[in-house]
Amino acid sequence: MAALSPVVSTALPVFTGVTGYLNTQDRLDQQAQRDAASQQLARQKLQLQQEKQASQSAAQSSDPAVLADRQRKAADQLQANQELQMQQLQDRQAQSTAAEDARIQTSMDQTVLAANDAEQTRRDALRQAVAKTTTSLAGQGVDPTDGSGEAILLGKVKTSDQQRQSADQATQLRLQALRQQADSLNQQNLLEQQQLADRQRLQWLNTFGG
Repeated sequence: MAALSPVVSTALPVFTGVTGYLNTQDRLDQQAQRDAASQQLARQKLQLQQEKQASQSAAQSSDPAVLADRQRKAADQLQANQELQMQQLQDRQAQSTAAEDARIQTSMDQTVLAANDAEQTRRDALRQAVAKTTTSLAGQGVDPTDGSGEAILLGKVKTSDQQRQSADQATQLRLQALRQQADSLNQQNLLEQQQLADRQRLQWLNTFGG
């Protein structure tokens, strides 16, 4: 037995070294297992959290109060957008109408001014014609206030009056045409507003129903 002691004593450190290696490998294996378990647990927690959030979202989406609030906000947003569209259309129309009204008013003023000038010219021409005819009749010994003399003067007045009536009718027609342009523009603006309102109403019905 004494002869075996050195062999056993020599073998012990080798065994001890193997034991230390195995212990270290065990610890590494166990650590790897713990890490894997931790990672798996983390994945499970993340999955559970995601499922919980999805469940909460689904619960919230089916909550009548939440749905009503969402619909109210969507309705308010759509209404604000539609009001802005209408306001922008009216602003554009107001600008174009103001410019067109100014042009029409200028044309009407010019028409009236031209008519007044033409009327003044007609009166001046009539006075001159009456004066010239009266002088001519007097030179011929004809009384301009009696008989044929009066008839001649009345004829000139009648002719001038017919010219005035024709000029007045032409002026009224031009003014009426200009007023119709203004009315047509206003009707066109109202039509565009009505068409936009109809499109907006259809958009509302398609979005929120009746």
